[in-house]
Amino acid sequence: LARTLRRNSLKGSKKFSPGYSRDAILAAKDRLESTLDQFVQHSEADLAASLQSDLQGLIEQYEVLKARSGKLDFGDLLIRSRNLLRENHDVRRFMQEQFTHIFVDEFQDTDPVQAEILVLLSGDDSNETDWRAIRPRPGKLFLVGDPKQSIYRFRRADIIMYQDLTRLLQDKGIAIEYLSRSFGSVRPIQEAVNAAFAPEMTGNTVTGQPAYVPLEEVVPATDQPSVVVLPAPYPYGARQISKQSIDKCLPSTVAAYVDWLIRESGWKVRVAGTEDLVPIASEHIAILFRRFVSWGD
Repeated sequence: LARTLRRNSLKGSKKFSPGYSRDAILAAKDRLESTLDQFVQHSEADLAASLQSDLQGLIEQYEVLKARSGKLDFGDLLIRSRNLLRENHDVRRFMQEQFTHIFVDEFQDTDPVQAEILVLLSGDDSNETDWRAIRPRPGKLFLVGDPKQSIYRFRRADIIMYQDLTRLLQDKGIAIEYLSRSFGSVRPIQEAVNAAFAPEMTGNTVTGQPAYVPLEEVVPATDQPSVVVLPAPYPYGARQISKQSIDKCLPSTVAAYVDWLIRESGWKVRVAGTEDLVPIASEHIAILFRRFVSWGD
């Protein structure tokens, strides 16, 4: 119902009825949308808590079936490894001495159990079992992660946990370095990206939104355009702008633009790893699609 109300954006121009003005009806519609949105949010929160309780029997049966067949799933491997490291001093000390350096890439997709294992392995005191109290041995733990890429929640990956652990490690003397130099784009592209994302990604420790780190220039710009907006030449339907009309005219428009780039533009691109400029060719062009199928068109 809420989606249907939002989809109907027509406001009309005439008086609604003798007893109600058009503005009053529109205001009532907006209040109804807001009330429906709040209801959905609260009911889904209640549903999540109810499902957690209702599914306990299924989870217990799943554990019984795994034990009966002598099998472990991915979560079991993590939890049992963590428990072994945390509860067995000899194993913890052996593993800490076994691995002299630990390098982890894509750390923003690490879940809490994996993070605990990493810190336990890197500790400089084998007697400490509380991973939050452990101080990693200097030079042993090296993590690479971009919180702005943490969007898929891989197996309980949590950006708030990532940010908390980052602050925890910093408090224990581990340095943090921001990699902000962009080697694949020139200044006008970087400025466009910075202008788009800096106002939106302000950093919020409560919701887990990361702070934006502006891109810095490495590759110098040329005298040809770096950002081009390609308009849709036939955007109108019978009366107004139509998404169907835009979708219909864009393929030929993009193809014509690519043809012009290659045959007539005279533009050049830089060869990777060098300062040499060569005429733009088909192998230098990539077209990114938001979707491959337009349902209903």
